[in-house]
Amino acid sequence: MDQTAHNIQQQIELYGEPLGDTVRRVLGPLGLTQGGLAQVIGMSAPMLSQLVSAQRVKIGNPAVVSRLRAATELADLAIASEVSEIDVAFSLDRIRETTGGLTTAGPTSRLGRATGAGVAGAGG
Repeated sequence: MDQTAHNIQQQIELYGEPLGDTVRRVLGPLGLTQGGLAQVIGMSAPMLSQLVSAQRVKIGNPAVVSRLRAATELADLAIASEVSEIDVAFSLDRIRETTGGLTTAGPTSRLGRATGAGVAGAGG
């Protein structure tokens, strides 16, 4: 197994899916570029790029994981047309301001599943 495949497997074990899949699923519905998502979740664009391409495996900061999870939940709501564009923008600002830590149970939780909880306060 090459290093990229190994890193993708580790991401699946940690996050439930490769981070590249997570990021690609979030960008369109939230109207973000990869650099814009990096800014929202509080990570450098080059670091996010390395995670997406599986050059790196793990997000080291639990608050960044929490903000990515909140962005993923918001994207799921946007896909389901359960939030307006204005609400998306407001929620992205709230996610950007969040400093919270991990709030889900265990490393196999999928980043990409909406819980139905309010996203504007997610991760806080």
